[in-house]
Amino acid sequence: MKAIYWAAGIAVLSFPTLVACDKIKPPLPQLPAPPAASAPASPQEGGQERQAFAQNFQQELDQLGTKIAELRARVAAAKPQVKEQLVEELNALETRWTEMQQRLPELKSATLETWRQLHESFGKSLDELKSAIQRFAGKTQS
Repeated sequence: MKAIYWAAGIAVLSFPTLVACDKIKPPLPQLPAPPAASAPASPQEGGQERQAFAQNFQQELDQLGTKIAELRARVAAAKPQVKEQLVEELNALETRWTEMQQRLPELKSATLETWRQLHESFGKSLDELKSAIQRFAGKTQS
């Protein structure tokens, strides 16, 4: 009978110890704070610059659209032998212009970090479109 009391006493005393063992854990390592540049930017940060760029971009696209319309009128008056090739090139320019117009809302709604990448991309695309239109305008004058 004494053996049962001893076994019960050991079980009662060891039970809290065994249950508490899973509660004893080493402290978790502290993670460093994220760098400030990758933190989400507030909508106010750089907002005026982004908005001004988007407006300028839209104005330039509008001017290029007007220029394309003028070129279309010139092509309509061109000689039939040259007209077909010029129409194809003009359609390609117009397609690029339309794609840029469709991407403009993407630029306006971009986050700060994404906007920086899009800013460069849009600037290059706009410059390429301008130069292509100038080259095409040179062709229609001759």
